[in-house]
Amino acid sequence: MFLFPSKFYPIRPSIVTAAFLYSFIFASVSGVFGVTSRPEVVDCGRVLTNSSGIVQTPNFPDRFPVPIHCSWRIQNPDPQSVIVLYFTQLFVTSGFTVTEYSELNSPWEGPTILFVADEHSVLASQWLASDKQYVVIDFDLDSLYGTHIRALDNLLDVYGFNVTYEIVPNVRDDVRSGGSGGEGGVPSVEQVAVTTLAASGEEEEEARPGYVRSELCSLVACSFSGHCYADANFTAYQCACFDGFSGSDCGNGPLCQSGRNECENGARCRHAGATHITCLCTEGFTGARCEIPTQVKHPAMDCPLDSDPLFCSDNTGSPRILCPVDESADASPCSACDESVGIPVPFDNARYEIRLGLNVTDNDRKNLTAVLNRTVAKLFRGISKIENLQVLNLTPYEDVTFHFFGPKSDSAKFQMTLLKLLERSKIGPYAVIPARDLGFEQEPLVQNKAILVNQLHNRVRLGKEYILSCVAEGSRFMTFHWFKDNVPINVNYSMREMWTKESGRDSHNQYVSTLGIQSAHKLDQGRYTCQVKDLGYQQCRSLYLEIMLPPLVKISPLTVTLERGFDLTIKCMSPDETGFGISSDRFGYSWVKDGDLFPMNPDSEIWEDLEPGGSVLKVKNIQKSVTYSCLVTAPHVPSGHASTHIHLTTPHTPLCPTHHSNGLYWPETMNGQTARVEAPLGRGGRCIVSRHCTQVQSGARWGLEDWSDCVPSDLGVIETNFLSLTLGYQTTSTNITLQHTADYLSSHPVRYPGQLESTVTLLGNILRLIQHTTQSSWNFVSSSVILGASDYFYVIVNYLLYWQQPLPTFVHRPKVIELQSIIELWSLLWCNQLSGEHKRLLLDSLLIDVRKLYNLTSSIISVQQPSVLFKNSQSTWSPNTSVSFESNTPVSTPSGSTASPGVLNLVIISYANLSQFLTPRYLNRDTDLLYEVHSSVVSTCLGDNGIKLDPSGEEQHREVG
Repeated sequence: MFLFPSKFYPIRPSIVTAAFLYSFIFASVSGVFGVTSRPEVVDCGRVLTNSSGIVQTPNFPDRFPVPIHCSWRIQNPDPQSVIVLYFTQLFVTSGFTVTEYSELNSPWEGPTILFVADEHSVLASQWLASDKQYVVIDFDLDSLYGTHIRALDNLLDVYGFNVTYEIVPNVRDDVRSGGSGGEGGVPSVEQVAVTTLAASGEEEEEARPGYVRSELCSLVACSFSGHCYADANFTAYQCACFDGFSGSDCGNGPLCQSGRNECENGARCRHAGATHITCLCTEGFTGARCEIPTQVKHPAMDCPLDSDPLFCSDNTGSPRILCPVDESADASPCSACDESVGIPVPFDNARYEIRLGLNVTDNDRKNLTAVLNRTVAKLFRGISKIENLQVLNLTPYEDVTFHFFGPKSDSAKFQMTLLKLLERSKIGPYAVIPARDLGFEQEPLVQNKAILVNQLHNRVRLGKEYILSCVAEGSRFMTFHWFKDNVPINVNYSMREMWTKESGRDSHNQYVSTLGIQSAHKLDQGRYTCQVKDLGYQQCRSLYLEIMLPPLVKISPLTVTLERGFDLTIKCMSPDETGFGISSDRFGYSWVKDGDLFPMNPDSEIWEDLEPGGSVLKVKNIQKSVTYSCLVTAPHVPSGHASTHIHLTTPHTPLCPTHHSNGLYWPETMNGQTARVEAPLGRGGRCIVSRHCTQVQSGARWGLEDWSDCVPSDLGVIETNFLSLTLGYQTTSTNITLQHTADYLSSHPVRYPGQLESTVTLLGNILRLIQHTTQSSWNFVSSSVILGASDYFYVIVNYLLYWQQPLPTFVHRPKVIELQSIIELWSLLWCNQLSGEHKRLLLDSLLIDVRKLYNLTSSIISVQQPSVLFKNSQSTWSPNTSVSFESNTPVSTPSGSTASPGVLNLVIISYANLSQFLTPRYLNRDTDLLYEVHSSVVSTCLGDNGIKLDPSGEEQHREVG
């Protein structure tokens, strides 16, 4: 039932008794193979002469019979009036045409088509007007499918249209935004027939005559989250929002609430249907989430991002600013660079470096710069103005080097004057040493000319190589430094192919620094800055680089269990598609079944596009298990996809029943299958949770929920920052990452099973980065990482393995095995850096015993580890452990080792209750034996210089008691 609010609603006008404008008669059609009869055509329409009214399809907004032909004629009796048509609820995308006539059936003046409905026009239009005597609305439709606007979640089953009209006086002098009028003051069709809605759904400034209502609405203007209604007098139009949405445009909804709003930099968040948002950016920002600055400016250059980088500074006509370098640790490049601290220098200036011999005593050194400034300035007074004279070097052999800035055109004059100065044998109080030659060199002042990337429009496809180039002029002392989002770029930290290269001065007196990245990652998107530093001064240029990622695809449901013959509706959309379906850069949606394309069939499979983006597939009478995949293509980027798995069951198949837990609804699922549902994640994110249905003797039973894909948002930030470090961006450090992770785990209890498994991956990546950056120089590890970070490392692993956690930390057994290996390798490094011979660390969930074995002359190593009570436990003891290694060859250090021969690292790790994280029973792949874990778990490893030795050549004996 379609309900209208009490105040705003479409009025059903009284039925007009005049004959219809058109009538159509369809006869049966005879064919070669027999005689068939076309369905009866529904005929509707009327002549409308009232000053206002509505035009709507039968049964609006419900289904109507097809094929259908309707024609409405709106008649304007006053030549000084205008017919204005408002598209309040226009849901059809086909068969709807608006035509104007001066006279019906006139041989002299034919009709003019004002509007034809299609997927674009129905979204971009709010109103149209005509000063002709007749406006005719024709509606012809043969099918209800693929011919209507569809939007989640309240506009999936609406049909037809409900539009209003008014016949109002033609106002000539009340035109908004300078609309020009033709004869009678009515703007041309091109001005009024196509509205004024941008891709954001906001109305653009355009010619709107005074006879058009100032407050309008439409399907788009109501954000696909409400209906547009007129009041009883057709004097006002207003959005009536669906449940959960509010605001004059119904743009406020769940995805725009605090904590889920993804818009950045002060942008306004506006819903576009139930599943999409668009961000209305503030000035200076663009991008889907307003994350891209439209201008990247540095006071040192004061150039917009979109200007010509080669000529921006020169074209300003103002002096460039040379800013002093801020060497403080937290200083961003050119962060404190403005006219108050910088030195304005004309663009035609150069740097002049002078070297000569002066007899300067130790007491005179501190006054040297001031004396040179006075003397040289006085000397050049009649030639040119010099700036920024500084003493660069004073050697014990009384060689003085200083420089100053001056016009390039005065180079010869400077040199001749300095030669005359030498002839005087004295500069101020300092005697000139005549045996020393005059050193005179002219170099360009530091100028960052350009930063460029070898990609069109500064956009890089995911996985592709790109190269950034920075072109600058300066002295031979000039250096280049690269930053991303004000974070230094260090290729030595990068665990991928990343390089920098600098070329010498070319024929144009320019140097070039290049930064190359072999394979673009999604975290490479951002602002890149090239900083050039020269003799204490700096200049910067920046550009914003966009990484073209495949669109994120969401499909619902993810998995479903059905009986044969049931129907199913599958919804597919991409949250990356922004706007209101008006932009030309719309995503494309297509469907495949079990990997193959298939045709639309009204009896089995039909699909319709969704607004502002997406597709809905309706499958009827399902007869077999099948997988439907939704493919999403976007301009210039790789395609994305997601799938729905349909499992058919029989009446006798055991099923796991529907179930609610942790705020999730688990649908009925057949045994042996895994159900997958979407769960909310912090800051507006979503993740996939899975759960297996296992067959048991009594039927089927739900297994443990798997939340390993759902990393808590705060922990995700820590992991992302560290991932950036491994990509070459110094956003954090290993120590800071471990500290923040330990702090997070200590203050956040486990909420869902498996949610912390990503922490194991993080620890493994940290270990690999240490090994990558230090290679075999393990002494570097001692001071920078291992000793300072081990406390945090063991806090983390102790938390992950704590046996009294309220929920399981792990749901995948391989993650437990991976964590064991990480603990062993880290403990070997820790042991290698300890100053003592033996160290024991006792925690709640494990005991780490490390030893250095010196002066080994025997090939047999035997160590005893007595039993101890685990920390904070009253009953759990570590086992008595005896470990011996027998080597078939004498113990020696690996090739390239820096350790003393015969010194090894031994690690013994006893776990309080590791077996609770392992599979209770498992079969050996090579035998039919069934294994169960009944004892405590102890692991041992032997290493040299922190590097684990391959145990294949040794016989290892462990006795656990």
